[in-house]
Amino acid sequence: MVTTAYDALGRLTNEHSTGANPMRYRDVDMTNHGRPKLIPKFLTHTHGIGQMVFQKEIRRGKMKGALINKGEAGYTYLGGLFKLIDNIQIDYNWLISDYVCYPQNIECSKKLSGEWCWMTGEELTRMIEIEDFQWIWGVLSAFPKDVTKDAALTYNLPQADGNNRIFQNPVSIQHPLAAMEIIAWDSSMTIIVSRNDCVAEKILASNPLAEDLEHYNMY
Repeated sequence: MVTTAYDALGRLTNEHSTGANPMRYRDVDMTNHGRPKLIPKFLTHTHGIGQMVFQKEIRRGKMKGALINKGEAGYTYLGGLFKLIDNIQIDYNWLISDYVCYPQNIECSKKLSGEWCWMTGEELTRMIEIEDFQWIWGVLSAFPKDVTKDAALTYNLPQADGNNRIFQNPVSIQHPLAAMEIIAWDSSMTIIVSRNDCVAEKILASNPLAEDLEHYNMY
């Protein structure tokens, strides 16, 4: 039995109990803003044995984004951003890709030495507590806790540098399994996109210089 629930900020609140059944994920367009659906699908194992498993459809529909490019000495220092969103980063797993940053702490530098990095929300929070360094470029994609690294890596890595799709409407998240996306753009702005309006709205309410991404993209 699988139980899924989300709170007002879109955080996963209940554990997923899948027993022995493996989980698989797919990207399906949805306009239902309610709970993610669990859809049975017939898969064939490598030994030729079929098994009924469940697939999670990530909620689709109109997304909301916020952009910060005014009023700060430097952009995309995650410590302050996490405070704005009530530290909900802890409730997700994170895939970090296409990043340029220069942490001075050796531990942080080692974690970010590859093409991509996968870490839990707790690990990301601890890293920023150790050193709140600036992200010059990068995409930090947030996934519900039941989305595994292997599932996330079956899709193309999200990109920041050169990705002008970010500034086109409708506002969207690059990774089909992600619930939220934080983008560092050339050290000059921070962009946050979420499937839950409350995240962007909280930033817009807390920072009077932040802009609605959809409105920004119109001009």
